[in-house]
Amino acid sequence: MNPQKTLLTLAALALVGLVPAVGHADYAAAVKAYQSGDFVTAYQEYLALAKAGDARAQSTVACMLQAGEGVSRNPEQALPWLKKAAEGGVAPAQFSLGKAYETGQGTDRDLAKALVWYGKASENGDAKALENFRRLDSLRTLPAPAVAKPAPQPAAVVPIATVSAAPVPTPAKPAPAPVTVAKVAAPTAPVAAPAAAEADDMPELRFGSMMAQKAEPVPAAKPAAAPAPQPVAKPALPPAPKPAAVSAPKAVASAPVAETSPLARKRKAAEAGDVEAQLYLGWCYSSGKEVPQDKQEAVVWYKKAAQAGNLKAQVALGWLYFSGEAGSKDLKEAALWYKKAASQGDAKAKGMLKRIELASANR
Repeated sequence: MNPQKTLLTLAALALVGLVPAVGHADYAAAVKAYQSGDFVTAYQEYLALAKAGDARAQSTVACMLQAGEGVSRNPEQALPWLKKAAEGGVAPAQFSLGKAYETGQGTDRDLAKALVWYGKASENGDAKALENFRRLDSLRTLPAPAVAKPAPQPAAVVPIATVSAAPVPTPAKPAPAPVTVAKVAAPTAPVAAPAAAEADDMPELRFGSMMAQKAEPVPAAKPAAAPAPQPVAKPALPPAPKPAAVSAPKAVASAPVAETSPLARKRKAAEAGDVEAQLYLGWCYSSGKEVPQDKQEAVVWYKKAAQAGNLKAQVALGWLYFSGEAGSKDLKEAALWYKKAASQGDAKAKGMLKRIELASANR
């Protein structure tokens, strides 16, 4: 028999499915090692398949790197494998890649890319990816939280009483000619809002300037018009200018940002026992959305919601303990919350309980 012809025949049979595909046996060995709890061997088997181009294995290698199973935890090293698997059409990898971009796990946060990969995963039937896609897409349409400007400061008022007009000496003998008051000194400091140049540099002061203009006007520092000529015993002094009734701007009562921002309202609701608000705060602290990322604080809020029976919080809390993202890895605590989620029928929680059981047996 011609050896070359035999090889061509086997290749053709493999293409039509009559001969097992190359790597099938190796993949089964990797799955068996993983299921037996031998994560080190499983990782090596999956890694060899991943390097050969198996998209399923690439996805599993990424997950093991993220969780630290059979290898040191390394989210940054997991990302290239996630990308390869996602580009190969593996829906769980597309979801995980979207999550990585949303939370900044192993890469910089990029919500636009997160939307792309959640969208691809949802097109492949991933319901959770569709939910996340809709959530992120709705965030794009929300108006940015208004930043309250500092309360406008009242315009600096120079008390008129302290500005005295220069006294006009009384003449020894009244002059027949009319006496004008052109040389009487005007107030040296007119009442005004912040200087124009200052207001231009500090937009937050412009409102105070506008409000000051609505107060009773201060008499201009112009010489008073001379009265009709008539003999006078003494020169007439100009009437004393009335103090300007400059009142504080009617308030636009500006509450601090902390009291008006959506996040502050969520926090207030969470502190009052609102479970959905507690879940939202847990997500914010876990992902670094709207607040600095703080996994320990995420645990605090997730736990409040989880104790109230919230399924999503229980699953999220289970993962934080399983992966060790909130500190040290705690399989016992992870199992506790996954059991509560599984009792509500969550399939992923049931799968995670099996992983925890295998990981515990391998210790």
